[in-house]
Amino acid sequence: MIALLRAGALLVNVFIFVGIPQELGAPGWAIGTGVTALFLLCRRACRTCPPGTDAPDELHAEASLLAIRMGVKPPAFLRMLPGWTAGAVANRTSYGLLLGTDVEARHRGAVLAHEIAHVKMRDLWWEPLTDGPLRLLIGVARRLPIFYVIVFPFALFGVPLARATELAADEIAARFVPTYPVILQEVASLVPRRESLLYPSLARRIRHAARHSLQEPRKGK
Repeated sequence: MIALLRAGALLVNVFIFVGIPQELGAPGWAIGTGVTALFLLCRRACRTCPPGTDAPDELHAEASLLAIRMGVKPPAFLRMLPGWTAGAVANRTSYGLLLGTDVEARHRGAVLAHEIAHVKMRDLWWEPLTDGPLRLLIGVARRLPIFYVIVFPFALFGVPLARATELAADEIAARFVPTYPVILQEVASLVPRRESLLYPSLARRIRHAARHSLQEPRKGK
């Protein structure tokens, strides 16, 4: 399903980039230029690491061991950021993990497993070409609501793709961290509210993870 949604999102984005300019002439090429800039900004955003401090060696070692267990190469770095947050940043050959200083020690493994799962599914490499432009546009539209008019074609496949990848990352993480659904429940009141358009409800994520938390990891998954 995720592969089909990625293909659909990519085709829609390519149509906006190539098809519209060809049909509309000069105005279309202006739109195409704007979309090109959007792709470049998205690519840059996906590869930009926020400022932070390097994690202690023992925490980086814990993340590396977890990545190896999940069939992913160890992260090139683990950066600590203020607050309750987590993420991953990819470049051409490697990736790094981000972790908030407010994430409690008993929750760190589950939080990192979710981010490593995104790496395992290659979401970081696909995002600039698929649902990444939608994520950037939503961020802009919060301040300039007129941009919501432009969001629709990107949302056609981008929204279900974003939700599907979140649930898939939960599914993979739950197979390697048996307490993952419980930890999701514990952090429900701590996780900052995110765009409901792109993220499944936390209740749905908990139910989905619970269905997979007792399953054995599948080879090559």
